[in-house]
Amino acid sequence: MNRIILKKRKEMVDIINKYYEDYDLNDALDIGTTNDMQYSHGNYLIKNLKNIKVFKSISDQKINSTFFIKSLNKSILEKFSYEEINQYSSDLVLSNATIEHVGGSTNQLQMISNIIKLTKKNFVLITQTDIIQ
Repeated sequence: MNRIILKKRKEMVDIINKYYEDYDLNDALDIGTTNDMQYSHGNYLIKNLKNIKVFKSISDQKINSTFFIKSLNKSILEKFSYEEINQYSSDLVLSNATIEHVGGSTNQLQMISNIIKLTKKNFVLITQTDIIQ
């Protein structure tokens, strides 16, 4: 993993942890989780959040990690049932480097609409661009 990218991810997680340190957040939902849990850089932000008791995941990949208490194998663009919203809504919803992969503005708006439905209190939406050295 590129040291610059890892440094930027650490900066982002530090900002998020600092901002939410005084919030009462019980659970966090990661949107676009990868099944790459063996490497330290895989799902870096969600794995390094502080003061969160329950971690959940929604991804179009099947997630096999026990890090997440609940994982839903579903695209963030699909319609969510009332039961799914009830089970997966969280105090903090985090999406890192996903929105740029869902397609054009119609799909991006659908993703944001679904994130809002899944958010109890706060959401953080991060997009990434290529870093040129």
